Amino acid sequence: SGSHNMKIIFDYYHLNDIQYPCILQQFVNHGGILLKVFLIGNTDENNNHNGNNFYVVQRGSIRNFTTLTTTQPNETIAFHTKEVSSAQSCSPLNNNENSNNLIFDEKAIKDIANKIQMKFKLNLLSIDIISDCSTKQYAVIDVNYFPGYEGLNGLNERLFYLCIRLLKQQQQKPK
Repeated sequence: SGSHNMKIIFDYYHLNDIQYPCILQQFVNHGGILLKVFLIGNTDENNNHNGNNFYVVQRGSIRNFTTLTTTQPNETIAFHTKEVSSAQSCSPLNNNENSNNLIFDEKAIKDIANKIQMKFKLNLLSIDIISDCSTKQYAVIDVNYFPGYEGLNGLNERLFYLCIRLLKQQQQKPK
């Protein structure tokens, strides 16, 4: 869909490259790594043996940029997110030297995931999170209300247990 078409604009003079309607976000250098956080079940449920309802898969993402790394000064870069952040992506926009081994604060990621899930009140969703290279702060860049769960092992079992839990909850409700 058009919502996955992105552009990185480096200066004021190239703002005419924007096609409306659109959403503007500030680009954050994040080391070319994206955390795909999958949530299955409510935050107070145990959907696996570790008691967590969230699972993190690291994916490659668009590499870090400065105006000096573009092919021409200030050139706008256009791409589709699947080109740079899917499990199979091998775009020249990716950081090919990246080992996809970001050390992240699991508690902070879980807190972010729980807050978003409480707002959305959904059993199935994913959150794309990056870590700013300079500040180490996390930024949520996308929330998907029914993700594909690509790269998540054991999905069928996790969905099965979620369905069982939801059925039990329905059966326990007063009629």
